[in-house]
Amino acid sequence: DYQSLHHEPTKTSEESAKIRGVDLSTGGKALVLKYLNDSNDNDESNTFGIFVMSASRKLHTKAIKKEFQVQECPVCQCRRASRIDRRASSR
Repeated sequence: DYQSLHHEPTKTSEESAKIRGVDLSTGGKALVLKYLNDSNDNDESNTFGIFVMSASRKLHTKAIKKEFQVQECPVCQCRRASRIDRRASSR
């Protein structure tokens, strides 16, 4: 069984868990990363990946950079990432 809880947007998983009154490990989070491979930081030359994980886990960008062979992978601050890397969903 599960219960669907809705709340205002928060900046962290910890804030969300506190508002819901549950342990952090019961929630999930989805992060969109922008893969950067060169010094050109425009959306046309880069792709994006989405990672869904337990809210209590930390993202290890070093491992992601190695696996996807990218120089950097910051969390996307954009409102729309139209090119999601489908390889991430199969791992």
